[in-house]
Amino acid sequence: MFLDKLMKTIVAGSIAFSAFSFVGHFENVSLHAKAASAVYVTTDKVNLRKGPGVDQELITTLKKGNKVTLVTTQKVNNVKWAKVKWNQTIGWISSNYLKGSQAKQTTTQQKVTIENVKEKYTTTANVNMRKSASMKATIQSTLPKDAIVTVTKIKSINYVKWAFASYNGQKGWISYAYLKKVNTNPPKKEDSSTTFDRIILDEDTDLYPNANDSEEVVATIPAGIELQIEKTVMVKKVNWAKVHNDYVQGWIVLPLTDDQTN
Repeated sequence: MFLDKLMKTIVAGSIAFSAFSFVGHFENVSLHAKAASAVYVTTDKVNLRKGPGVDQELITTLKKGNKVTLVTTQKVNNVKWAKVKWNQTIGWISSNYLKGSQAKQTTTQQKVTIENVKEKYTTTANVNMRKSASMKATIQSTLPKDAIVTVTKIKSINYVKWAFASYNGQKGWISYAYLKKVNTNPPKKEDSSTTFDRIILDEDTDLYPNANDSEEVVATIPAGIELQIEKTVMVKKVNWAKVHNDYVQGWIVLPLTDDQTN
């Protein structure tokens, strides 16, 4: 009789422990899934790289306070790295430069603008035409380099630009970073000294959303990075250039030429 009661107690305890362990495991899985899509902010200037490790190729430098979405984490040489998404760009940064934020902040602060145009562009590389303006959207086709497309809409999502284009009867969205406007009007002779195609930065340079240094800096581009220049303007005696590469897009301040300083 005593042994029967003892065995029932042991069996009941084992069932309760198993249930507790299962619930605890389920909670851990839920927390991990939640953390994998959480939004964080950078605590200081930090390099965004193509892979986890200081020897990996540099994409750009994020500034303090940039919001990023965590994709996953990985340890390399006992250092924890975070794979994050920032302004449609995915890269790796040290986890030591991240702190928690609220996911709602990214949706409420998202800035979307649409500009209706009708202009000819040429592709600067093989580029995917997608169903919508997102890297996650379905790929409809791949356009070859030097294809001439007609752009009718330019959509900017948090300063990342997409173009709605048509090519050989196909229509869809293309990353604006892979397009170059076809210049139907040759530049005037007197403007040739201020016309640039590309620039390699001599020093770390702040990137702004517009030609206005009173606006918030969206990123710091490291020295040695090559940028394509779309156009230049003079605002209050400050020489600005609209630039982009495969990862970033915005405005930078250019040094004045000798003619401008005299």
